This record gives sequence, structure tokens and C-alpha cells, in this order.
Amino acid sequence: MASLSALLQWVQGFNGSFSQPVEKAEDLVDGVALSELLAQIAPLSFDETKVKHEVGDNWRLKQQNLKKLIKGVSDYFEDEVGASINNLPLPDVAAIASEGGSSDDAELCKLVELILGAAVYCANKNEYVGVILALDQESQMELMQAIQALQGALG
Repeated sequence: MASLSALLQWVQGFNGSFSQPVEKAEDLVDGVALSELLAQIAPLSFDETKVKHEVGDNWRLKQQNLKKLIKGVSDYFEDEVGASINNLPLPDVAAIASEGGSSDDAELCKLVELILGAAVYCANKNEYVGVILALDQESQMELMQAIQALQGALG
């Protein structure tokens, strides 16, 4: 599993395309930025307008957004890649969108890794891989290992 730091750096590489910039991991727990990213990666499989953008501290709305995001990733892999993510350890959305506001970093990493995996299978993968290549070498290695692990798990 890639570190949250490396995954966050990769997501931040797309900050110009988000409605709100991603500055820290907590900016991902509502699912909004990741939904916007998935909508760019897989526009035919995911409609980010179904995600609520103004969730505040409401952990239930965050959870709903994250569930829609995972469903979108699942649909993308099934429709476009011909693979199922259901055999993978899927992220625990309740742990990410916890009521106390303290997100589970390991579960958040699983979620971002799914988005990363979708990015390397999409038609514009060079754009998403290019952001990886712009990162420091340690982050590149972590992300590439995460991609390889996902590809191995998908078969």
C-alpha cells in the first residue's frame, strides 16, 4: 500500500481541476475532490453531479458520497476494464467519514489507490502517469508498487 503522503501528492497534481483545492488528507474524506477526479478519468461510468458538494461535518453525507465513488470505480472497472474490484479489500467508508472527524488513513489510502488504478487504465492514462513521474522518486516507487499490486489482484 502506498503512503497517504504519496497518494495525496498525486491527487494534488490535479488541484487546478477541483472545485476546492486539496491541501491535506482531510480534504479527501468528503469524496468531492476524488469524485471530480474520477469523473475526469471515467466520464462514461461516473457522474460526479450525483455527489453532494456541501457536506460540512455531516458524516452521513460524506459516507453516501464515498459509497457513490466506490460504486463508480466498480462500474468503471467492470464496464471499461472487464475486471471486478469486488475481490479486493474495499475501503471502509464509515471509517473514512467517521463521525468524530478523524479519518482512518489506511482506509483512505485504499480508496485513493482505487482511483489511481482507474487512472492507469483509462484512455488518458499518460496524463495521470505524467503526474506520478513529476513526483519525488520515493513517491513514484510507492505509487508504482500500488499500481502493480492492483493489477496483480485484478488478474
